Amino acid sequence: SYAPQSGQIIGVLSQMKEDFAKDLADAQAKEKKAAEEFKLLKAAKQEEIAAGRKLVAELDQEIAALQEKHAQAFKELEDTQAQLELDRTFLENLKKKCAV
Repeated sequence: SYAPQSGQIIGVLSQMKEDFAKDLADAQAKEKKAAEEFKLLKAAKQEEIAAGRKLVAELDQEIAALQEKHAQAFKELEDTQAQLELDRTFLENLKKKCAV
């Protein structure tokens, strides 16, 4: 006589469905956790980028100020050297006049 095996098949299929449902729930939980971690990491990196850009802007301003200060100091040096040459010439002329 024929004994139906459908009970075992349904049992196996039911077990497979439960396993798949559990695996799906685990995968979804992992994906959700990964998405949250990514969101936090992205926010942290965006803050780092913003801080880096702010630092670059500050350094650019500082460089510009230092370049201007350097240019002023160089001009002052040139003016001082020119004045020194005039003073030396004046001193030479004065020595010649006093020697006479």
